[in-house]
Amino acid sequence: MFNSSQNSEQPEDSVSCYFSSYIDSNGELLFSCGWGEDPVDLKNFAILMHGMLSGENRESVMQDIKKQCELSGDTEDFKEFQAFFEKLNSISNPSEDDIVVRPLSVNL
Repeated sequence: MFNSSQNSEQPEDSVSCYFSSYIDSNGELLFSCGWGEDPVDLKNFAILMHGMLSGENRESVMQDIKKQCELSGDTEDFKEFQAFFEKLNSISNPSEDDIVVRPLSVNL
């Protein structure tokens, strides 16, 4: 379930739009989002959300997370994160070659 968080800090006024999310100690996903008053701010928010939800920014975000882990000496954490992330991704995005119904199970 998605909920808007009232307690998240909002970015500086110079930011066109933002989306911030976290999972609380109960495992509930909370988020906060916003955009400025200029019409371009709403378009920028749509671009931000499209990039996040379509997976378009996946590689650059994964590379940034990897660099951050390397700089802090947490390369094993990144490997564990990446393996679990890929497992989740394969579950939610099955291959087109996956058989949904076995041919022998079809009654004609």
